[in-house]
Amino acid sequence: MQRFTSFRRNMSERTTHNELQKNNDDEPQFEGVIFHDGKCVIHWCTAVKSISAFDTFEDMITIHGHPEYGTELVFHDGPVPASWLDAVATYKRSEHNMDRVRAFEVAVDPRLFHGDVDGR
Repeated sequence: MQRFTSFRRNMSERTTHNELQKNNDDEPQFEGVIFHDGKCVIHWCTAVKSISAFDTFEDMITIHGHPEYGTELVFHDGPVPASWLDAVATYKRSEHNMDRVRAFEVAVDPRLFHGDVDGR
């Protein structure tokens, strides 16, 4: 089992979410667990709390990863999943998003993941 916490450091700059849907930039947006079979569950830490379950961690990041929001995932119990690093790298390579690359450099700096980077 691997625990992680999601931060979105620039949510205060965004108008896409209201005060019920986002926390301050220095507070977690959600916490998650990847189970031994690959299933993933996240718990929202926002004013309106909820729990979401996904068949895979990859499914979860497809919906809630949002590198364009500057999402930072801090992994507590093991290596950073390659799928997360790939999602951020793919976003960075996208010509459409090159103007936002610097906004989420923090999200791809392995030193900030507080875990080993698997194969990277």
